[in-house]
Amino acid sequence: LCNISEINHVNPGSNVTTIQIKYGYECVVRDCNIDDNGSYSVLCFDTCLACHVDNVCIQQKFANAEMLYSYLIALLNSSYCTVENSYLYNKDWHCVSTGDKYLCYKNFINNTKMYSELQFGYLDHENTLGTVVTNCSASGICVSGLGTIKDCIITSNVGTYKACLIRLNAMSDKALASYTIKNVRLLPPANANGTYVGIWIAASPQTTGTS
Repeated sequence: LCNISEINHVNPGSNVTTIQIKYGYECVVRDCNIDDNGSYSVLCFDTCLACHVDNVCIQQKFANAEMLYSYLIALLNSSYCTVENSYLYNKDWHCVSTGDKYLCYKNFINNTKMYSELQFGYLDHENTLGTVVTNCSASGICVSGLGTIKDCIITSNVGTYKACLIRLNAMSDKALASYTIKNVRLLPPANANGTYVGIWIAASPQTTGTS
């Protein structure tokens, strides 16, 4: 158990993690304002359960050519965690991501702005199920099986994913290839000229139950 709050104006170097919590249970990070300079991850939960992020502002204002990838908040091998009431800006990579070697199940992202100039604001990696994204504004959202996107505004990201606004990840198990998208507003890029994809179902023909 831990409670971290009121961390302001931290500017770490590259290839580091500002805050890492491993094997945490019901840990809380709140009321922080962090400027990032291309770290691997600013806030990392590794193998955690029921942890909570509230009212956190993290901004990566400058790209770092040395970094292959950079996540502002990483939920690795973690389940039932919540990120809410936050503002996240990552110049080149994703704002929030899940996944890794073990199952990430039922994480919640609520009332959070997640913007990247080149990538999805929110991204489910491998071994992720049941993510729920609600009342968010994001530059693209990617969820895996049993994922829910509800009451969101999704804007364009015109980089690697060719202005794909929503991506539904492939699932090998037919029973898990189910998604819910409800009351979502899609805002394509003004200069797309029809080249963007609103919802990309990156799955096999077995995908069923998507509503």
